[in-house]
Amino acid sequence: MTPLLLSLLLAGGLLVGVAPRATPPAAGAEADASFTVVVLPDLQGYTVSSTYAATATAQTQWIADQADDLDVAVVAQVGDLVETHPIPEQWTRASTSMKVLDDAGVPSAVLPGNHDMDVSTGEAVRYDASFPASRYTGASWNGPAATYVEGYRGNKNSAVTFERSGMDFMLLSLEYDPTDAVLAWARGVLAAHPEHRVILSTHSFIHTAGGRSTTTTRTDAGANTPQQVWDELVQPSCQIFLVVNGHWHDGPDRTEARRADANACGRPVQQILSDYQDRPNGGDGWLRTYRFDPAADTITAATYSPTLARYETDADSAFTLAYDMTSGTTPPPMTTPTTLVGAGSSWTYRYDNTTLPTTWNTPGFDASTWRTGNAVLGFGTTSPPPPPTAPAAPSSAAPSPSTTPPRSPTSPSPPEPTTGSPSTSTAPSSPARTCPPAPSAATPTPPPHPAPAQPSPHPSPSPSPPAPSAPAPTPSPPASTSTTAAHPTSPSTPPSPQTG
Repeated sequence: MTPLLLSLLLAGGLLVGVAPRATPPAAGAEADASFTVVVLPDLQGYTVSSTYAATATAQTQWIADQADDLDVAVVAQVGDLVETHPIPEQWTRASTSMKVLDDAGVPSAVLPGNHDMDVSTGEAVRYDASFPASRYTGASWNGPAATYVEGYRGNKNSAVTFERSGMDFMLLSLEYDPTDAVLAWARGVLAAHPEHRVILSTHSFIHTAGGRSTTTTRTDAGANTPQQVWDELVQPSCQIFLVVNGHWHDGPDRTEARRADANACGRPVQQILSDYQDRPNGGDGWLRTYRFDPAADTITAATYSPTLARYETDADSAFTLAYDMTSGTTPPPMTTPTTLVGAGSSWTYRYDNTTLPTTWNTPGFDASTWRTGNAVLGFGTTSPPPPPTAPAAPSSAAPSPSTTPPRSPTSPSPPEPTTGSPSTSTAPSSPARTCPPAPSAATPTPPPHPAPAQPSPHPSPSPSPPAPSAPAPTPSPPASTSTTAAHPTSPSTPPSPQTG
């Protein structure tokens, strides 16, 4: 007998539906064209004074100059546009730098970091004045190249969509340690765009040791720590595949980190920090590019400085991630009648908030034990069950598991990275959902970082420092020798990451 309409992936107790792999487009077809997403880290080290402001403009000018050659789809600025939010001159510098992208028609999105807002109220008056939603709804790129879908709390949070190689993408930008209301808005945006592959840009997520912080400096009601954002938004979603952030810094040699954890559908979510503000000259102009190659199912990261005219090539700065771009974001819907394990079996299933799996199998598959019916499905743990005399029916007496993940405890020190474990039950009670396929690439670990340096404050510009150099011609990016890797997250002596 031919196995089920939908195959199963059973790993560590996690039950995941896998969609049939789509046929890759022919080599050289337009659907295979590579494209780039650029991440612009914290700008505060440049906009704090006129001395280094030209570096921020050199960054955006380089992006504008490379937009066609790299096919830049969108630029994500991860917050802390300024050092001190009440000072208007800093906002003028930040706005001037970002305007280079506006004028070049390059889609971009910004968000407020902790330096851009009053963390006691969550308000960001000068941010709102400099980067209102109208700046993006009226942008020349809005429509032809990408779409500014909507903003929330002005433009403190936003959604920008774009299409490449036949795929729909979204850049979802969320303010520093977003509130419950912001997370509710974000969930609504995701639900309204179920076919989109989502990059989440936010100010604080993973720190320099690779963990997710369980603390926040926001004191207004409802603010969520990075761990809570993972628990309540990212992990339950099957759409978010990449999270980028800044904020955390711990000396010039600890400016980057990354990790990967499985979401509710068993797919890896890459979480990547880049924040260079502890380096000389406000950050030396370093920025990050992510090159998407649909034909190879890879994302290649490169780190480049327009003012130094060179790439950084260590394992945390140049690496390649596996990402499935030839399968759909969701499997095809199940048809009826569905196939059930025989009556009398004990079923175990992965509960994801209000959703359930849609397929099952027996530990030792035997075609004679398969039956048809219309009940919600699970993984059969008896083999073989006795043949039923009638189709199995769903139980209506079982209580539904809680749909609200627990909030993370507060801790003064950086947490060790953790991953959620699947929950089990024997009483499915709500409609089923299928999940996207999980890539099969392995994830080796890169060499650990050097010993952490003592945290130091932002470099203070001298009265007459040398002006930053003009952007030099762009050298070709180096070939990446690193494969998908998770940042080491258990140093023998945990560092004390600083925030900015």
